Amino acid sequence: MSSSVRCLLLFESLHERYSPGGREELESIQRYLRQLPAASDFKAAMTTIRRWKLARGRAQSLGLPEQAPNESIGALDSLMKILEKRNTQLAMKLNLLRMQPDIIIPATSGLERYLNLLEVECRRLASDQEVRDARAAHSSEEVVVAAEAAAKGKGRLCFYFGKPGGCWRGADCPFAHQEGSGKNAEASKDDNKDKGRVEAKAAVAGLLGVDSDMGPGASSVRVIARAAREITDQGTDSESGSRLSDAGSADSSDSTGRAIDSGSEGESEGRHRLPLWYLVLHETEYALLSSGPFQLLTHAIAPFQQVNGPNLIAVGIWQILEELDFQLPIEDSQIGLNQYIIEAHQTLCMYQDGVLRPVVLVHVVDEDTGREQMLALTESEIPPRIEHWTLE
Repeated sequence: MSSSVRCLLLFESLHERYSPGGREELESIQRYLRQLPAASDFKAAMTTIRRWKLARGRAQSLGLPEQAPNESIGALDSLMKILEKRNTQLAMKLNLLRMQPDIIIPATSGLERYLNLLEVECRRLASDQEVRDARAAHSSEEVVVAAEAAAKGKGRLCFYFGKPGGCWRGADCPFAHQEGSGKNAEASKDDNKDKGRVEAKAAVAGLLGVDSDMGPGASSVRVIARAAREITDQGTDSESGSRLSDAGSADSSDSTGRAIDSGSEGESEGRHRLPLWYLVLHETEYALLSSGPFQLLTHAIAPFQQVNGPNLIAVGIWQILEELDFQLPIEDSQIGLNQYIIEAHQTLCMYQDGVLRPVVLVHVVDEDTGREQMLALTESEIPPRIEHWTLE
């Protein structure tokens, strides 16, 4: 008999504690209302607020005393503490609301306003985050699909595809339009390295891309200049002296020209060099060519001329660009005591063989005399082709 009584008491105590509305549920509801977990994103915050409101309704239906407003506001503060640090706009709105009298001295009206603000802001910010994530996923998917389609069946990566202006050839470009990364990118570079070297040596005059062993950051001028030197060095080991041709119209007696006088004449005498061409630009021409991200040099007041002397300003500037390995663009670079390269960048020009190749636009100034010079420079066996025009 005593054992039966003990079993009944056991079942009664279990029912009293774990049945719906029992002590276990009451304790868990009160604990949840006072200690909300910190939300990691706004969607989770919305879910927690919804459950908190359901818990308040359940506590009221079970006859529990209403929670004090200060405890409810403290629980909501703990819920939003991480998100408040991440979003300055939300933090500003909450801080403005906390300055209200019914929040400073917690009241039911202040709690309701606080809860409404959190619901509105969490719903708005969660929607914004979903839209941003969807756009990012859609954009990245389009880029990958387009790159794979454009790169199908093509060899080396196009140098201009990753630039701000993009590749102007589009689908007709002979090089692959693909932004590789990680192991696949490294593998593609290794596979195409030897092939790129052969193509550069076989057709330097029409080189429009970048040799894969020079890295994606190399400029087209740098690639052409280096590949041209490799070709000319192979066939002219027995030759000496310079192949600089007839002079141009730049004044070699000005102070800028003297300051940038050739300092590596001995080095250039030991190898065959391609002809250096220069074009003296009017300030209006230079401004037009520098106004956009990538302009095409087709018309000019003066023609391109071939350099025939080591003391011309064009020779000195070109040698300085070679020392800098054509790391363009260049801005505010001192090249003498009071001589500066204000700006140097590359653009495209049509050559006599009908191929577009890069040329370097340079703006130099001599502060002693106040004289400025704006030039277009290129080194090539084939002269550039320029149509004549006037400012009128």
